Amino acid sequence: MVWDDFWSPFEEMGRMMDELRLFWEVPFEGRHGRSLIAGPRSDKELATRDMRTPLVDVWENEKEVIATFELPGVDKKDIDVNITDESVEVKVEKRTEQKEEKKGVQRIERSYTGFYRRVPLPSHVKADEVKATYNNGVLELRMPKKESGSKVKKIEIR
Repeated sequence: MVWDDFWSPFEEMGRMMDELRLFWEVPFEGRHGRSLIAGPRSDKELATRDMRTPLVDVWENEKEVIATFELPGVDKKDIDVNITDESVEVKVEKRTEQKEEKKGVQRIERSYTGFYRRVPLPSHVKADEVKATYNNGVLELRMPKKESGSKVKKIEIR
């Protein structure tokens, strides 16, 4: 049996803490997605606090793990996907600037849109063989599964 096949209480606690943080942050978001509750934040939270969380579906069959992320209004060039053999991270950053100059008046407006989501995968995947498509605001990732490293071996008792 491979060490990665064992259940890890630390990974489970990390997942539970992420869910608990989301449970308390979402009801208390103010305008523009900023939290109404101030407090110390980690570097990761500071980098992603103004980002929305995309809806995601993950399922698997015998050969692959499939994940879809809903990213409405996003250009394909703005999507950044990072995959390990056990998780996938999707990040989108889009910045726009609109300038208007009239006689004696200058107006510059900037906007920022972002999505961020890291999802643990139900099976280990071959990160080098992932296929990604983006159509009508939906990112689909097809990730071939790694062959199970644990094989059953009969042990003879003497």
